Amino acid sequence: IGESSIQIWRFDGILPNQNNLEARCDLSLIIGHDYGTILDMAWCPMGTSWQDFTDTTDYSRIGLLALACGDGQIRILSVPQISKLTSKINKRISDSLLGSIPIFKAKPVATLMAPNVGPSADEQACKSINWSLRQGQKLILAGYASGNVALFDLANKSPIIYTNLNGMMVYQAVKSWVAHGA
Repeated sequence: IGESSIQIWRFDGILPNQNNLEARCDLSLIIGHDYGTILDMAWCPMGTSWQDFTDTTDYSRIGLLALACGDGQIRILSVPQISKLTSKINKRISDSLLGSIPIFKAKPVATLMAPNVGPSADEQACKSINWSLRQGQKLILAGYASGNVALFDLANKSPIIYTNLNGMMVYQAVKSWVAHGA
């Protein structure tokens, strides 16, 4: 399917199968993107407090996925419920191997900009992210190839930290520091 896709699989558990165990997994959704190499991902089930959801019964998505992209930016995608994609599916794969798996081209709901981490693209690469699932899922910590670490607060609406560009949230790091030199 290529480097520019993320696969979402459904796991139904381990089933006994004669003398061994068999895992029941099905490919459910393919998310297409044009963000280059994805170096790490962090999952946040359902929603977060920073998005100001007023209707807690809105189950139009299964969660949020933060992608650590090779360009240093972190992009947060809203992963939709497959049943909600009927009008948004770009195409369906119809070969014998995959059957008809929905392919969805995701647009980020938020972008976290890399801090000034180094002169080369290799040093700007975000290598690791950790999404705090406590306190409203509003904090993301990112580690960069340069040795820098950045903390993003998604609930912070300060004009220094946060910008809304055509409906997409763009954040700068609240704090960043050099964690190591190698």
